[in-house]
Amino acid sequence: MKKQTYKKMFNVALTTTLAAGAVVAVAPNAHAAVSFPDVKETNSHYENIMNLAERGIIRGYEDGKFRPGDSIKRGNAAHIIAEIIGLDTKNVKNPNFKDISTKNSNYGAIAALANAGIINGFEDGTYRANDMLTRGQMAKIIDLAFKLTSNGDELPFTDVQNSQYKAHIADLYANNVTTGKTATFFDAKSNVTRAQLSSFVVRAEKAAATPAPGTPTVEEGVFTVGSVVGNTVKIGGQDFKVSSELAAVFNSENAAALKDSVVTLVVEYAPETVASTTPIFAQGEGQIVGIKTLKLVQDNTTFNPSGFNISEVEAAAEGLTLVNVKADSLEIPAGSSATITGSEIASLEVAADAAVTLTNTAVTTVEVKGDAKITIGEGTTLTTVVLEKGKTLADVVTNYEAVKTQLEKVTVKDPEGTVVTPPVTPPVTPPVTPPTDPGTPPAPTPVETFLSQLVTNLNNIESASGIQDVTATTAAVTFTTTSNVTLFDLEAVALEFLDSLKETGTTGVLRDVTINGVTYTLDDNPRAVARDLLESMGLSDDQISAIAALDAGQSVWTVLDNANFGAGTVTLNFTNSPSRQFTVNLIK
Repeated sequence: MKKQTYKKMFNVALTTTLAAGAVVAVAPNAHAAVSFPDVKETNSHYENIMNLAERGIIRGYEDGKFRPGDSIKRGNAAHIIAEIIGLDTKNVKNPNFKDISTKNSNYGAIAALANAGIINGFEDGTYRANDMLTRGQMAKIIDLAFKLTSNGDELPFTDVQNSQYKAHIADLYANNVTTGKTATFFDAKSNVTRAQLSSFVVRAEKAAATPAPGTPTVEEGVFTVGSVVGNTVKIGGQDFKVSSELAAVFNSENAAALKDSVVTLVVEYAPETVASTTPIFAQGEGQIVGIKTLKLVQDNTTFNPSGFNISEVEAAAEGLTLVNVKADSLEIPAGSSATITGSEIASLEVAADAAVTLTNTAVTTVEVKGDAKITIGEGTTLTTVVLEKGKTLADVVTNYEAVKTQLEKVTVKDPEGTVVTPPVTPPVTPPVTPPTDPGTPPAPTPVETFLSQLVTNLNNIESASGIQDVTATTAAVTFTTTSNVTLFDLEAVALEFLDSLKETGTTGVLRDVTINGVTYTLDDNPRAVARDLLESMGLSDDQISAIAALDAGQSVWTVLDNANFGAGTVTLNFTNSPSRQFTVNLIK
């Protein structure tokens, strides 16, 4: 059933509609008792009428009467229901009922209900707003509007077994919205009275706010993790199981890092199902089905959620290692330090006195405060860096000289969002000294020549469809793909990578290559080479097989559970020189 969230709008709607056609009396004193001379306590609808009256939802006529037996029009009923469930009655599509003009006072409500599939009018294309609403019609509108469901109880009303409204009446009966005019007679063809509408509405409110028997109760709260054993989390002395998706977060490998962590969790409690029309709930075993925030506090631990997205992460400890983290925001608070590998972070904040090392990680925006420091490792990309006024990248990046070419495309902003233009340093004219004979510089070795040419070839690879960027150094190459990259695109780039080795090397310089423990010559089957390269980058056999089974136009990321893979190690075995390792990274 649907949880009720619209009582305030309901109050306004019903006050407006039930008073329509009546002269509204002056509002009574807030402390005065509400009473209607024609509504006695013996009336079966008395409590519901008084409930609405005392809440200021309905009012009587000028003579003080409520007139509980008066019927209600279909147009006014539409207005009530549309307001109760919070439909937009302004931005609507005209359902083109023949008899409802856009100037009709209830046009917006009627159109909104029609757009939502709650009403459909009559076969002749009319809605008949001035007709009185029948009890059967009201059963359908209430049922569809509040999304009620039946619990399977038999319907006791003998007069509706062949009625088009039978299923809707059954849903109302199962949820205690109606009890019928008698125990066996519903009277679907009679008009709905003002008193009956009051009861329909009050009971539907309660039904919409009450979960059906067997429906899990979902709660969100902030908890402190006691311990994690396997996929069971102990919180406050109670054991919680985790959903299959969250097993990537809560597992034995992450147990040390998660101890005493503070988390915002979504927990589902399975209630006991009771064979009764009245649901009775008992808290069952809780299962963690969602995590929104996480604060890690254990020093010198490793946390690897295997790419599961956690909206907000705080690394409040020293010596933390974060692997395969995907987060909208990640904070390194003052005095903390972390190494982040193979991750994807939208917003990273490094507080004063904090330090972070980034490897094979993509960060959209990083804000560095005070004297915080960041170290940039292989395969890391930064889009925007926010620095305090007067600071430069050289002030905050510990290995700036080694990675400054890697940072050339980074946008630097101050805390106000203004783009900072790097200062132009005037050229320094060196002092004139007598010429000396520097001698002949040593010629580069064959291996140095090979590596230099290899970097040039790799950086000149023509990006295939789905390949956004190729960046190479003498130690690594990083392929950045779009989310639509296909197997065909990756095969094309892999072949170009192998061709780069062939075009660069000669038998006199490069003898062969070793990948994933297997040695290949440059003439071996490139598909076998590519498979071993994928395995060395961390892809499982199942993932590689799943990629191979994709159709030509399908993205490989549909079967991969991470946004970064690397670093696949290729050992370059030279003929007369020591071997050199070369890494390959794949990033979405």
